[in-house]
Amino acid sequence: MSARKSAIRWGARSCLEAWICPLWTRLFMGVMAAIGLFGVGWAGAEESSSATIRLLAFSRVGEETEVIVSGPGGTQIGDTPLNLPTRQLSQPLVVQMRRLEFRSAAEPSQILGRTELPAGGNSFILVFFPRDAAGADPYRVEALALPDSGFASGDYAFANFSGNPVGCVVGERNFVAAPGKLAIYRPMLGAQAAGNQAIVCYEQIEGQWETTPFFSSRIIVQDGVRNLILIFRNPDTGRIDFRGIADFIETER
Repeated sequence: MSARKSAIRWGARSCLEAWICPLWTRLFMGVMAAIGLFGVGWAGAEESSSATIRLLAFSRVGEETEVIVSGPGGTQIGDTPLNLPTRQLSQPLVVQMRRLEFRSAAEPSQILGRTELPAGGNSFILVFFPRDAAGADPYRVEALALPDSGFASGDYAFANFSGNPVGCVVGERNFVAAPGKLAIYRPMLGAQAAGNQAIVCYEQIEGQWETTPFFSSRIIVQDGVRNLILIFRNPDTGRIDFRGIADFIETER
């Protein structure tokens, strides 16, 4: 009798398992498939998020004056190489991915630099700096996100790549550009008025502000022009240096 009961129990358990196991398997596989699909969707959405880039080289490495923009693996973006200027911004290029490689136009197998665009933002200036480390890509490419608003005609944007805080004084106003950050100065004259204003900038070293400015000049306010000031450390002298780039934009009339 016990053997019969055991057989019944075993048969019932087998029957139960035969029904439950495939059910759990189907549920498990369904959940995993959903996660996988959502994961692919998220990754795809992140990878395919549209952004506009413009290039600028602090100084060139070698004779390359243009680069091929590609995604990981070498898939070219755009029909032609993008120019790599040193005194102005390149023409804009719309990309559908965040991880980018920049290859030699003469030798497409050679990677000159690479970067990953931050998740926030859809308009970037990519600044190419010569890389110090031997054996690495020739360029270190820094992605500078431009604000969707607040950088308009007549404005000055200070991008600090020096590693130390930089403080600037314009008349009775002052502001600080933190390392790796963008500080925007809007002249009191407004975007529609022309003029110029005196400006001096100082470096902060170990918590103390220098008393001698590294930059002393006048900023010119022009309608239809916004300016980008790149602050960096000169690799040859170790001192802070800067470069001004005028960006001509359309203004509402």
